[in-house]
Amino acid sequence: PTPSVIGVGESQERNFYPANDVDMANLFVKGGHTYQVSTSDLGAGVDTALALDLEDQHWENDDYAAPGAGNFASSVCFSTTSNGTATITVTNVSQQYGADMTYTLNVVEIPGITITPMTLDFRPATVGGDNPPSQPISLTGDASLDWDATSSQPWLLLDAPQGTGPSVLNVSIDTADLSAGSYEGTITIAWSGQCQQTVGVTLQLDDPSPD
Repeated sequence: PTPSVIGVGESQERNFYPANDVDMANLFVKGGHTYQVSTSDLGAGVDTALALDLEDQHWENDDYAAPGAGNFASSVCFSTTSNGTATITVTNVSQQYGADMTYTLNVVEIPGITITPMTLDFRPATVGGDNPPSQPISLTGDASLDWDATSSQPWLLLDAPQGTGPSVLNVSIDTADLSAGSYEGTITIAWSGQCQQTVGVTLQLDDPSPD
């Protein structure tokens, strides 16, 4: 199908009709900006999957809510380096079609965020020894940026669950209840509603050396 056009700040009511309909829209974007494309107000029988292509970059999302939440809406957050036209593709995962298979497509500009580093490696650490030194994550954005951080593991500790604007999030490890082995966890940084990025964390915990 030929994509229609949607602008920044617009919300358009759309549907999956006729049969096998794939909904497409073009969005003009400016370099150095960050945008959120999302679906909302899903009709009964609608479960959106959202994909976005800009030059050689590709983003996609099926359901941004956790499994079991009953929310089948989608959201993609992306930053641009140059002016261009992004192509948005929306499909109905449930493969139900009709004039009443409706949803709303939304585009807004949001505060950008830069997270560094995107991986943390804690080693060496020894069972019964001191915890490894904490490591910082730098969160760079403008003063209007509000963010939340969550850890996926009880041994992976954060010094702040949320913050505003440019910040440093300190990450530490509690090895007290861990045995020797390799561990993995994630830190999820969320902002502007459904936008999020994930920092991967690895920990190697060794048995103490024999005397």
